[in-house]
Amino acid sequence: MPIEITRECVFERIPRAFVKNFNGCVPGMCGLRGPCGNLWAVNLKEIEGRVVFHNGWQSFAKHHFLQVGDFLTFTKDGGSIFDVIIYGKSYCKKNVEAPRAGLAMLWTEQLTTTSF
Repeated sequence: MPIEITRECVFERIPRAFVKNFNGCVPGMCGLRGPCGNLWAVNLKEIEGRVVFHNGWQSFAKHHFLQVGDFLTFTKDGGSIFDVIIYGKSYCKKNVEAPRAGLAMLWTEQLTTTSF
């Protein structure tokens, strides 16, 4: 599923064609695995009839230095985890390494309160 960053990354819409893969049962939370291998817990929410990445997306975007014009691809692992590849404006992969400190703890805390 490709997404182009076109505005401030407060939340990002999931394409309607991809939402059909949820078979009418959109999970309340998913995991985003960034290029460095860390996982971010991100809420999925319906806003104005669209499913969006919500709480947690801002942290993911900040830690990966997302900018307007970046292009992301998401591959669903069969569960509720998405592997994310980030491309810059040149459509070449961006070399972004998010800091590892504290992120594993954030993900662990989310897992203890939410099941996928």
